[in-house]
Amino acid sequence: MDYNYFNSFKIEPHPFPTFIPTNPKTLIVGTFPTHKSNRFFEWYYSGEGNRFWEIVGNVLDYSFKHQMKSAATLERQTLMEKHGIALTDMVERCYRRNTLSQDHHLFPIDLKDLIKLLTENPSIETVVFTSRTRVIGALGLFETLLHQKGLIVPPMENRDGMLEGWLPLKHNEISLLVPYSPSKTLAEKEFASSKTLIRMYQSCSLRRS
Repeated sequence: MDYNYFNSFKIEPHPFPTFIPTNPKTLIVGTFPTHKSNRFFEWYYSGEGNRFWEIVGNVLDYSFKHQMKSAATLERQTLMEKHGIALTDMVERCYRRNTLSQDHHLFPIDLKDLIKLLTENPSIETVVFTSRTRVIGALGLFETLLHQKGLIVPPMENRDGMLEGWLPLKHNEISLLVPYSPSKTLAEKEFASSKTLIRMYQSCSLRRS
């Protein structure tokens, strides 16, 4: 059986640059954007059913006025700038299978050098990964990057569902936090309710006073 007969694979570069506000304190890291056909606006976490901006808006006590197109992008960038929150993804370039967007349909080619990014932005104190599946999730891909660089993979402790760890760098010790994924895949799971996600993201201290 010809496996490729039933599948099409397309190489995609990451469509958005890493977002670095002035003196960021928190870096939020995902895997790779949803397929273009699913996006309501051209920026991070813009797919139908993804709860990321709902959760972040709740944590930051902000009600979004725009849900589509460039106005939605600008509104979210302004909010992230205000609170010193940077955004990026672990995958720089990948094969996408059949225009699908779940992590297991994405096959990384190049990974984001997160260590270089953190070194160049020493004000970052906390990294929040938005998915935790080993190997294919944001945390798993970060661990792959550490292996590639010959660096020690920090142990992660599970505290009431949140994974927590520390990454020692020359300039700082970075807090690593992994709440449950806000993707629609987990939206109907009782353990990953919006209430639980809000509690987890509140503990990530996203708000800049």
